[in-house]
Amino acid sequence: MKGNILNFTAETAVPAFRFVKAGEAQGNVKLAGSGDAVLGVSMDVDVKEGNRVDVQHDGIGHVELGADVTYGQALSSDAEGRGVPAEGVSGIVALDSGSEGDVVRIKVDCAGSSATASTGDETPSEPTEPTEPEGGETPSTGDDTPAGGNDTPTNTEGGDTTTGDETPTEPTEPETSGTEGGETPTEPTEPENSNEGA
Repeated sequence: MKGNILNFTAETAVPAFRFVKAGEAQGNVKLAGSGDAVLGVSMDVDVKEGNRVDVQHDGIGHVELGADVTYGQALSSDAEGRGVPAEGVSGIVALDSGSEGDVVRIKVDCAGSSATASTGDETPSEPTEPTEPEGGETPSTGDDTPAGGNDTPTNTEGGDTTTGDETPTEPTEPETSGTEGGETPTEPTEPENSNEGA
C-alpha cells in the first residue's frame, strides 16, 4: 500500500529505493547520508541531478539495504541512502529480513523522523540553582521593615539626646551653706556671768 508521494527536484543523483533528505532549497531533496533526518524514500526510478523525483513519505514502501536486517527492525540511512539497522526506535521499520543489496518492504513514517534515533541513555539535566545576588546580599522578600522604622525619635533640644524611654532624674536640691566655702557656722558662745566681789 503506497502512501503520500510528493514530487521534488533532485539536488543530487538519487538512485531507486534510497532514503532522501531535505535539500538546500525548498522543494528540493538529495540523497540522505549517515545519521541524516530522513524525509522519505525514492521510488523505483533512478533520477539524475536536476531532474524531478517522486518521494514516498508514509505507507508501505521499499528500500535497498546496506547491511543485514531482520524483520521488525528499526532502520536508518547509511552514507549512501541505503537502509541499515538504527540505534534505537525509528519511524521506519523493516517488514522483511534481508542482506546488503536486497530491496525489502518497509513501513514508512517520516514525519519528523530522524535517521538516528535516541538511545535512551541520555541523562536529564540537573535543575539550575538560583543565583545569589552579587555581594552575597539576601534578596528582599517585600516584607522587610525599612531601616529605622521602629526607632523612637530622639530629643535633641538643648543638645541633650534622649530616647524617650528614659526615667527623668529627680533634681538635686542644693545644700544650704551659712558661709562661703561650705563651712558650718559656729554657734556663738554665751558669756559667763561673774560676780566680782561676791
